[in-house]
Amino acid sequence: MTSKTIILLNLPASQLVLRDQYCSFVSKADYLWPPLDLLVQSGILAQKFKPVVLDAIAEKLSPAELLKRLCKLKPHGILFLSGTASWKEDFAFLRRLKKKLPQALFLGSGGNLYFNFRQVLKNNSFIDGILLDFTSDESIAFFNRQTKGLTSLAVRSRKLPVAARRTTPKAEFSFPVPKHELFPLRLYNIPHAKSRPLTRVMASIGCPFSCRFCVSSQVRFRLRRIENVIDELKYVQSLGIKEVDFTDQTFAAVPAYGRNLCLEIIKAQLKLNWICRSRVDVLDFRLLELMKKAGCHAVNLGVESGSSHLLKKYAKGITKRQIVKTFSACRRLKITTLAYFIIGLPGETKKTAEETINLAIELNPDYASFTVATPDYGTPLRREAIEKGWINKDEKEFDSTLNPLISTPQLSANDAFLLRRKAVRRFYLRPSYIIQKSLSLRSYRDFQQLVSNGISLIRKS
Repeated sequence: MTSKTIILLNLPASQLVLRDQYCSFVSKADYLWPPLDLLVQSGILAQKFKPVVLDAIAEKLSPAELLKRLCKLKPHGILFLSGTASWKEDFAFLRRLKKKLPQALFLGSGGNLYFNFRQVLKNNSFIDGILLDFTSDESIAFFNRQTKGLTSLAVRSRKLPVAARRTTPKAEFSFPVPKHELFPLRLYNIPHAKSRPLTRVMASIGCPFSCRFCVSSQVRFRLRRIENVIDELKYVQSLGIKEVDFTDQTFAAVPAYGRNLCLEIIKAQLKLNWICRSRVDVLDFRLLELMKKAGCHAVNLGVESGSSHLLKKYAKGITKRQIVKTFSACRRLKITTLAYFIIGLPGETKKTAEETINLAIELNPDYASFTVATPDYGTPLRREAIEKGWINKDEKEFDSTLNPLISTPQLSANDAFLLRRKAVRRFYLRPSYIIQKSLSLRSYRDFQQLVSNGISLIRKS
C-alpha cells in the first residue's frame, strides 16, 4: 500500500439524498445507509492506497465545510457518487473542487453516469473517469494512471472520452473485505433495523428478473462466492456490529444459493441480525424459516401495484395470491415486512391507484414505501415514456419521492404525486396502525425514531 490518499466521497446535497447501486432518491423518512459502491471499493482500494471516507450526507457537511476538508487532505484521487436526484448540485460542487485540486483524479459512480458515460465525459472535463462496475479492481489501475486495456471503466485521455469495452463480467465474483470501520456507521439509520451501528453486505449484483421500471434488471445478475460473503460477515461481527442490511435486489433469486448462504451463516455461528430485499414468488415458508434461523428478522418485498393489469404490463410476474401468501408466511414467522408500492405507472388511473392503496391496507405490512413511477436511465419504462411523449427526454434530474415526471392521458404527474400523498396518509395515519406500532416499541430510542420518521414521512408527502 502506498501513502497516496483516495477519498471515497458521498457528495453533499440540499436534501437527504440516497445514492446507491445506480439509483438515487430523496429519503422518505430520514433513513440513511452506507453507500454500497463506496463500501465495496474501500476494500479494493485499500490494497494499494490509503482510503479515506467522507460521507457529507451522513455527516451533514455543507459544501463549504467539505471543500475545506478536502483541500486540507490534498488527495491523490477522489471516487465520488452522483445520481439523478442531485446531479446538478453534484456537478456544480465537483467543478468547483476540481479547480482547487487540479492534479487529483476524479472517478465517478452512479446511474446517471453509468448509462450516459460517453456524454458525461464529453461534456464535463472535470470528470476523469466513470466506474462501470463498482466490484472491479480496475480502479487501482486508474488511480495509478494505468488506463490501457481497462474494460470496466470509461476514461478520459487527452481530454477525449475513451469508452471501455465493457466486456461481460464473470458470472461469479468476489472482492476484498470492505473497510466498514472507515464509515460513520452510527450515523446511519434504517427504521426496521434492530440495532445500531449497522452496515451493508452484498451477496449478488443486478437482478435476473425483468421488471420494466427497474434499473437493477438492466445490470447483469451475478452471484458472489459464498465463502467471500462469509469472510465479510465474520469481519463485520469482529467489529462489534450486530445489524446487517443485505443489499441484493432479490435475495435468494437463486433459491439454492440463498439456502446455502443461510446454512453457511448458521454453520459459522454468526450472531447477526439482518434485513434483505426479495420477491413474493421467490420466498416460500421453508426458505423464510431457514432465513430466520440464520438471523433474518425483516424482509422488504416489491408489491408495486394492486392492479393485475399493471403488474402484467410491467413484467413484475407476480399475482395477488402470491403476495398475500408470502406476507402471511412472514407474519406467521414474526418476520417484519416492508412493502414497496409504485403510483403512476403508465396505464395507472385513479381507480387502480385506489386498488393499490387498498391492497396496502389489506396486507398491513409493518412498513410501506410509496413512490411515484420514475423514468430511470436504462429502463424500458424510460424509453416508452420518451417515445410516447409522457416526459421531456432532456429532463435529467428526478427522484421517486418528490419529483414525479410522467404524465399520461389517464393520470398527470401532479395527480400521481397527490395519490402518493393520499396513500402515505391513509396507510400510516390509521388508528389501528398507530396503536400497533406503539405497542411494539421496545425503548425510548424506538419511540424517538418512530416520531422522527413519522414526521418526516408526512412532511415529504
